[in-house]
Amino acid sequence: MPSSPLRDFTRSRVLGALERLSDPNAPTALLLDDVTRRILSGACRMSELMEAGQLTLVDNIHTRPSERSTEGYMHAIYLLSPTAESLDALIADYQEVAVYRGRCHLLLSSRLPAERLEQLRGCPLLMRHVHTLRELNVPFIALQAWRRDSAAEEEAASGCAFSLDAPHALATLYGPGPEAERASLLSRLAQQTAALCAALGEAQPQLRVARQGHPVCRAFGEALGAELDRAAASSSAASSAAAASASASAASSSCCVLVLDRSLDPLTPLLHDFGLEVRVRVRGRVRLTPTLTLALTLALTLTQTQTLTLTLHDTSHAHVGVSFEAVPALLAGCGWKMFRC
Repeated sequence: MPSSPLRDFTRSRVLGALERLSDPNAPTALLLDDVTRRILSGACRMSELMEAGQLTLVDNIHTRPSERSTEGYMHAIYLLSPTAESLDALIADYQEVAVYRGRCHLLLSSRLPAERLEQLRGCPLLMRHVHTLRELNVPFIALQAWRRDSAAEEEAASGCAFSLDAPHALATLYGPGPEAERASLLSRLAQQTAALCAALGEAQPQLRVARQGHPVCRAFGEALGAELDRAAASSSAASSAAAASASASAASSSCCVLVLDRSLDPLTPLLHDFGLEVRVRVRGRVRLTPTLTLALTLALTLTQTQTLTLTLHDTSHAHVGVSFEAVPALLAGCGWKMFRC
């Protein structure tokens, strides 16, 4: 499996947690939900999970207990996302009779909200069996890295491609749905992005959002900024030395999180020949000003020159030849003449 920083981070967190909870003297079951199954599929092999946790079986928590192999004394490791559906399924395993009579270890992919913690405390049988409750902070999917094959060598790309696993985010954020659902999704995406930055070693990156951008874009920027501030305050409260180190690294950090709206296209200007630079190379009398406008020097007489400024809203996206042919018409409207050299 190709290596990448996000995959290595997720793999080390998950396998390290399973190794600490492994018990070779008793059978152990690993219970996953759909979210954590997708997280693990991008970071670990099944053989690595079985070996690290000394597992007997791996099952889905949403499978009915009667369809699982739960005979005899067995420990249970629940690797779940802290959603209402997954925690309800967990509590259902410990309602009247415990499905797994051994120790219960609860590993969460992201931060457990306070209301969800109170929900778990409301199940006395579950509280008697729980021995571990830990947040792994891996709420993202590390995607497969691209591989480039050649006759001489095979080189693995070291990218950091990821997914926040929100297939319905577009309809929720930009659709006519309830505002509470939109705010909840923005908060969750901000938490996932903050955890992603921490996984890459950039706990306090610079954040840039367009001041006059789309309201959804600005709302996500505000939620992400609040989440980064909360994480910084939490780390400073944990250790003053760590806070000093974090502040020093943040001051010298070169990481920048740029929040762009879906209506913007940041790739086309990088792939297409920039129109202003083309004009500079083609026409010697065109110079590029610091304000990214076209200043065309016109030789009106032998001793006097005038400057005509063309903004990007005129003909900057047209072909060079078409744009330059439009200059005489603009000059004629001003009462000027253009002399070709």
